[in-house]
Amino acid sequence: MENVKSTSGLPLTEEALQQRADYLEHKLEPSDLRPRPVGRPSLSDSRPSPRIYVRVPRPLHRVIAQRAHQEGTTVSMLVRRLLEQYAAS
Repeated sequence: MENVKSTSGLPLTEEALQQRADYLEHKLEPSDLRPRPVGRPSLSDSRPSPRIYVRVPRPLHRVIAQRAHQEGTTVSMLVRRLLEQYAAS
């Protein structure tokens, strides 16, 4: 078996895999399983955050992406901050 690691970085040996399989087959009940949340976390509360779709010219997008990179943030975070500043003025 090739060198495979778990999500925590621990090596997954045949023995470790067998232990996990035994646990899943014999000790885990279906009621123990919970669905994982899908998508990004909400920005405000437990409900999904609303989205605003905006098209911009390529040159503007390039400038915004470059500015976000310079500030060490994402385009979404930069635009969100600009919208908050505009809404507050």
